[in-house]
Amino acid sequence: MVLSSQAAGVATADILYEAFDKNRNSNTYQLYLQGLAEGISWANTISRNEGHGLYCPPEKMVITSEQYLDILDRYMKDHRRGADYLGLSLVRALKETFPCR
Repeated sequence: MVLSSQAAGVATADILYEAFDKNRNSNTYQLYLQGLAEGISWANTISRNEGHGLYCPPEKMVITSEQYLDILDRYMKDHRRGADYLGLSLVRALKETFPCR
């Protein structure tokens, strides 16, 4: 895991996509991605209830673990920047896949 300092001075722990990609078959990394996806989903639910979602999937759509992984991989294929944090990359991938209109 990488400990980084954000602009606001808040420290966050996240892994890089490259490390995830190399270890994607590990139960630990799969569980990490699932937990990350669930947390992002809950944050999106709260944001949407307040009128400004992070991303907007179709109503009643349940995104599976496999779908989260596919969305992330497709996004990273076209948008790799080097030091790509997994959480930030997943949010960007979901925003691109399910834009709010």
